[in-house]
Amino acid sequence: MKQLSTIMMLAMAMLLGRCDDVALEDPSTVSSEEVMQLTVSPINLPAYGEEIAQVIVRIPKDAGQLDVTFRTSAGLFPVTAAKEIKAFADSIRDDYRFARVILRSDTTLGTVYITAEVPNARRTQSIQFITP
Repeated sequence: MKQLSTIMMLAMAMLLGRCDDVALEDPSTVSSEEVMQLTVSPINLPAYGEEIAQVIVRIPKDAGQLDVTFRTSAGLFPVTAAKEIKAFADSIRDDYRFARVILRSDTTLGTVYITAEVPNARRTQSIQFITP
């Protein structure tokens, strides 16, 4: 199962390189949907406390280096062993900056909400912790 998770994360990283290039010169002049994109992969995790999902936020490069606050309703971010973590959006590809964190499942079954927030934008994505 861990090998499958690793393969999924690598596939996600490869897909990021194929994102459509949209020039967003000034994030303050566009809708919040265009300012930040939140992606979680995979969207179904066995709820036995070992599986991981990669959580990625994409913001326009011109927004500068921002702290992204990630929160989860279940599971933990292993780096902090907490339900909240901050990550710096400093990885650059094309016209975008990326912040990445890992979410580890717990034994909670059901819908899990992951929220990412930067100044002036917030996104929430739901995933499922499923029966192992």
